[in-house]
Amino acid sequence: MRKITSFVPETMGSRMKGHDRALGALLLVALLLIGPVSIALAAESGASQSNSASNRHGSDLVELELPQAQSGSCNTNPANVLSNGGFEAGTTNWTFFTSGSGRLDGGSPAAECNSAAHVTLTKVSNNMQLYQSGFLLKANTRYRLSFSAFSSSGNDIRVYVQRHGSPYSLFGLDQQFNLTTQWQNFSTEFTSTGFNGTSTDTRLRFWPVRYAANNDVYHFDNVVLEEIGSSGPPAATATPPTPGPTAPPSTGGTGSCSAVPGLLQNADFEKGRASWNFYTNGSGSFEATGPAFQCSTAARVTLNSVGSNTQLYQSGFSLRANSRYRLTFAAYSSSGKDLQVYIQRHGSPYATFGLNGTTVNLGNSWSTHSVEFTASGFSGTTADTRLRFWFSGNAGNGDVYYFDAVSLEEIGGGGDPTPPPSSTATPQPSATPPPGGGGGRNEMVVFDWNGPVTEAQRGFPYDQPPRANGDWTSPVNFAQGTLQYRVEIRSQPRPQNMRIQFCFWQAKNGNNFALENCGPQQSMYGVPGAVATWSVGVADMWKLGGKSIEWNRARYRNGAAIKNSAGEPVSNYNGWNWNGENPAFWYPLNMRYTVVVVAKGATFSGWSNYR
Repeated sequence: MRKITSFVPETMGSRMKGHDRALGALLLVALLLIGPVSIALAAESGASQSNSASNRHGSDLVELELPQAQSGSCNTNPANVLSNGGFEAGTTNWTFFTSGSGRLDGGSPAAECNSAAHVTLTKVSNNMQLYQSGFLLKANTRYRLSFSAFSSSGNDIRVYVQRHGSPYSLFGLDQQFNLTTQWQNFSTEFTSTGFNGTSTDTRLRFWPVRYAANNDVYHFDNVVLEEIGSSGPPAATATPPTPGPTAPPSTGGTGSCSAVPGLLQNADFEKGRASWNFYTNGSGSFEATGPAFQCSTAARVTLNSVGSNTQLYQSGFSLRANSRYRLTFAAYSSSGKDLQVYIQRHGSPYATFGLNGTTVNLGNSWSTHSVEFTASGFSGTTADTRLRFWFSGNAGNGDVYYFDAVSLEEIGGGGDPTPPPSSTATPQPSATPPPGGGGGRNEMVVFDWNGPVTEAQRGFPYDQPPRANGDWTSPVNFAQGTLQYRVEIRSQPRPQNMRIQFCFWQAKNGNNFALENCGPQQSMYGVPGAVATWSVGVADMWKLGGKSIEWNRARYRNGAAIKNSAGEPVSNYNGWNWNGENPAFWYPLNMRYTVVVVAKGATFSGWSNYR
């Protein structure tokens, strides 16, 4: 409780006239209406005057004992497109979902008035959100989101404005907010994008994933989303950034409607679900519908509950042993989560046929992916085959995956396997093979980071000059070979959902970083023992400006890039300021990151040789 003291001047004391006393009484009633009161009134009665409650000017005191006031006003903002943004109606109009365990409550403490939202996260998971849907947005319009919030541990929150239904695309806002353990007010502005006209297929989402820990409690109040600018087409200067390893994926399908070549049937899904099968021991569905990468139809896999065995597959195509193949497809997922791809025996014992769980890094809009492999594990030819898109271990409940233009083509003739090296050849690499750049070996270590990545590395641990830095075109053709990657996480201060990448840089015309080629980003979670392996063709890496590294001469530097789940470097280079992340949660990141290059036409000897 706090006291409000009112002074009644002496001229309005015992000498008050009747109408003056009435006016004074009215003032007193106004003060009483502020809240529950306990009044100590020292007033002059008749001709006598009490001095015990007088100030040095002889004024009479009125002391009102009031409850501690909340900051701000308790009025509803008429411009707010959200309902019950102050939670004075409890949790009405708000929904809480978690694939872990937790609850949503309404009540005190509040930043304003009497009630706020309180989200208790008993067990964190990869899908936790407080959201409201169904509010009206106008396209290409400026909005302001403001809210009050804190968390019990000071952990942060991310906020999105997006489409409520599939494909859950962004509508202009994706931002992290740095919370503390006390109420703070936050405000941000954005322009609504990603739709035309108006839409009520909308969702405001508070997302604690990656930030929260078990038993954290998040508190929210005064959530206001209001229009602050007139609608109209986007400004002509809103040009997307030049594509690069840190840029977002392309925003739509650009392919033609020509037939998809290769060994698969109904590769473009224009015949619906024919020749394709979906299986899950969880719950979900498979349909052929739009949007498509090319033509009019694509595969859409909706995962209501992800089981331990969830896959989209086609079987019965013909493969030739020891022949080289290329798998190409277009895909994306609603959450940007990844998947794995296998080529295997369709029947028991389901042995792999050369493509064994390669992780494909998807975004949340269409992009194309390609991987090459050599058919192995059988002799001659076989049609006991299966191409398997595998979701378990990557997808979350509610995720939706899209596929189109799936091509499997033979690109090299079959025959006997490449004979083993002669007795004079360089032996197979050991756990610590020496650096080199050719000399007749079929594979060599390119990078082997074995220890902590500290804040001092600024998110880019690298070798300069690189190892294996000779001519990759001759006498052994590594330039058209394959890069094999393996990452093992040993520890991280606070486990993060991250993406890990590997890049080469080469000098030209006086610029040490003129040429830059990068492999795909691999999703990882920073818990001890997490392991991921993946691969990419050397020639298939992303190229800055479309220009390849000149593999017949030395590189200037190569190294890893540590990125957050949005693909943004967790670094303070280039003014990135850690891209909103807390570096103390990320570093030191203790890991083993090994990159091996395998010559064109050769088969990787396996990671058991590099432990």
